[in-house]
Amino acid sequence: MLRDIYRLLRKEIQQELSEQNATLVILLYVLSSVYVTYLCFTKVLSISTWNALFWVIVLFGAFNATLRVFDKEQGGKDLFLSQLVAPQVIYWAKAVFASLLSIVVAGIGFACFVVFMGLPSETTLASVAWFGLLILLAGLGLGALLALINGIAFKSGNSIGMASILGLPLSMPLVILLIRISTHILAGQPIAVFQKYFLSLLALDLIILVLASLLFPYLWRD
Repeated sequence: MLRDIYRLLRKEIQQELSEQNATLVILLYVLSSVYVTYLCFTKVLSISTWNALFWVIVLFGAFNATLRVFDKEQGGKDLFLSQLVAPQVIYWAKAVFASLLSIVVAGIGFACFVVFMGLPSETTLASVAWFGLLILLAGLGLGALLALINGIAFKSGNSIGMASILGLPLSMPLVILLIRISTHILAGQPIAVFQKYFLSLLALDLIILVLASLLFPYLWRD
């Protein structure tokens, strides 16, 4: 199973690298969004404002980056793929790929924010390290969720509309938790203060992965 997941993931990455225009469009979106934010806010941002702007840009960047995850399976390729590997393999490969895209979007977004907007004065070097871990867990959760949502949208035949309708409401619990954790991190608070939220985020990521793995085979057969 792991070998099949690796092969499908490698195929996804190779196809994405061969279509560099799509990737560059997403990166341009993140960069331009941060730059416009920089032009609009001339003063030093408060933690809450910095936080809100960052996660809004990352959320929509991740949505755009993962929107085409299942587009490569059009034209009957999904039926052919179903004959080769189990549905769980397809989901895990798509989820890992979507997670990688989300992590790249969030990482570049954070780097752009630091360059253009700076960090809140309370943020320490240790806080930056914790924020990096938060980006990894955020990418994992968003990727797992968006892979399932885009799978549902692909099977419905209305990928963009369905993904938009399902994506925002279903991602809200995850986003709310991310905002709460990052608020503590940017304020330079010790890990003991927000450790329980980190554990909750990890648990939420695992719940999304498990439930999506159970639901996806029924979705894919239809």
